[in-house]
Amino acid sequence: WGATNIRWQLKGSNAQAVDLDIYDKLIDSQLNHLEKLLPAFERNGINVIIDMHLLPGGRLDGSGPLGTAGEEAAAIYGNAAGNRALAEEKYYRAYLETWRRIAARFSKYPIIAGYDLFNEPMQTLDMPHDYLSIQYDAAREIRKIDPERMIIISPNHWGGPDGFLDFTPLPLKNIVYQTHFYNPGEYTHQGVFWNSKIGTRYPGVISGIYTDRKRLAMLMKPVVEFQKKYGAEIYVGEFSAVRYAPGAARWLEDVISLFEEYGWDWSYHAFRESHFWSVEHVGPDGAHPVPADEDTDRKRVLLRYFEKNEKPE
Repeated sequence: WGATNIRWQLKGSNAQAVDLDIYDKLIDSQLNHLEKLLPAFERNGINVIIDMHLLPGGRLDGSGPLGTAGEEAAAIYGNAAGNRALAEEKYYRAYLETWRRIAARFSKYPIIAGYDLFNEPMQTLDMPHDYLSIQYDAAREIRKIDPERMIIISPNHWGGPDGFLDFTPLPLKNIVYQTHFYNPGEYTHQGVFWNSKIGTRYPGVISGIYTDRKRLAMLMKPVVEFQKKYGAEIYVGEFSAVRYAPGAARWLEDVISLFEEYGWDWSYHAFRESHFWSVEHVGPDGAHPVPADEDTDRKRVLLRYFEKNEKPE
């Protein structure tokens, strides 16, 4: 396909994260698998970003799908969002120790492009640690082991653009700031949640506002202003529209063209993880995915932009 990076998720269930012995074994098994695959990534020029998708302790409330559609998800499920690593010292210490172990193990591999410290923070409660300070603490621990590698920091509000409104850079070198873009959530996540309607079109009136490329640029504006104010490097770690959303190829074209215009790096979510985001499947809704007989219009958008990539040395 011509891709040059992959965001490798360390993931699992909340239940697996609460018991730290189980959590350590879970993460170690995934790191063992990744390490075995590194020669293949290196042969194919695909840089790997290690993404801590599941923090020790997990989320405080795992009653529904957290993240991705951000406020839309919270409105549906009423999440008291937060991570146990922010609230309980044993999970906080485990978080730092996990990153120390990862850095010590993978700092010798040039194909590891960086460390993505905290997937989609969403802190709505006062806790002993906050979403940014815990990342700063982890980054400083990593720097003791790996002084140069890229470290990726995420803002609050699920890492979405609104998280950059009151966001402050960290005083460390080679820090990249991540956003996720699933806007408007009513469009990108239609049919994903049990009570969300299907059929919202792009471009068109979404949540009462006509939404096109110009509107998407407005939604990205907090990130652009942060980038300009601080000279920050921006990485879009996730973006997508559900595969059956009317106009999804146009939405992808418009958001990627904006990323490119702003000089942002990006990773599409996701490759062979879920049929909802698959550019290799078609079907009328979330219940009826089938493999496509030919490249979908969404996949063609990705391939066209991947052609612009330069393979790493």
